[in-house]
Amino acid sequence: MVCSLGLTGHDLAWKDWLMRDTVRLKPVLVDAMGRSGTTVMMRLLASSPAVLAEREYPYESRYLTYFASLSRMLDGDSGLAEKWQRGTMMKEPPGQIGGLPWRQLVPDSKALAGNCLQDLWDRFSAGVTGGETHYIEKVSRWVSEYIPTIIPGARIIHLIRDPRDVWLSVTAFNAKRGYGAFGREDDDSDEDFLSGFIERVGKRMAPLLDREIGGQEMLIRYEDFISDTDSVVSRLSEWLDLELDATVLTERIQAHVTAPSVGKSIYRWKRELSRGMCKRFKRDMGDVLQGLGYS
Repeated sequence: MVCSLGLTGHDLAWKDWLMRDTVRLKPVLVDAMGRSGTTVMMRLLASSPAVLAEREYPYESRYLTYFASLSRMLDGDSGLAEKWQRGTMMKEPPGQIGGLPWRQLVPDSKALAGNCLQDLWDRFSAGVTGGETHYIEKVSRWVSEYIPTIIPGARIIHLIRDPRDVWLSVTAFNAKRGYGAFGREDDDSDEDFLSGFIERVGKRMAPLLDREIGGQEMLIRYEDFISDTDSVVSRLSEWLDLELDATVLTERIQAHVTAPSVGKSIYRWKRELSRGMCKRFKRDMGDVLQGLGYS
């Protein structure tokens, strides 16, 4: 891998040859909270043969997130230098790995990390054999913010859903599977879980209120996706320059859904949420709800 502080002539020649006949895959990153429609969105995006994707539920093999994590690790906590023992790296494989512990010979660890990610992605793209041009992945916010600074042309889909419906879907899905997830700890009370959920969702959605969405980013509301699918698919197809097939959405993954029908997955809070819970969300998330078009 070309991750050295300086590239040799051989390295540069190899890299030029590598990319001459290779089109770097364009990442399409779906930035969304769990239970916000990511599975439906991934199925739609994967309907194009020009997309490199894992086409099996739950669509969570995160190659690019893994590469980004490796990259960021190089620019990680320099304080690790005091914790590493010199014999650590003598093991095969090393028993400990983490941020680059020695910085004496690294003038710019951030640049080194970025170069490594670019090279990883170039070589990953070089392995494509089916002519795909795009790659899709569900990601956390840090990934959607980090990747575009390193890989030009990355597209970000901000998929949002009414937090009240997200809450109902999360609790129903946890009950369906028989264990807590989505931030619920084993010792959490119902109130602890709700408070933590509102805090996490607020932190995730509030930054979108002041963000100028355009160009390489698109914001899509789950409610619009479901109620006006053809329009959303048309916008996405044109924006990504892909032929997307909405017919793949007719089949539901029963192990994943918690609403009796697609239509009833939207505005379910109006039917299922208690008056007290409605007041709680309005009190704690009123600005976010209103700012993103949720009454």
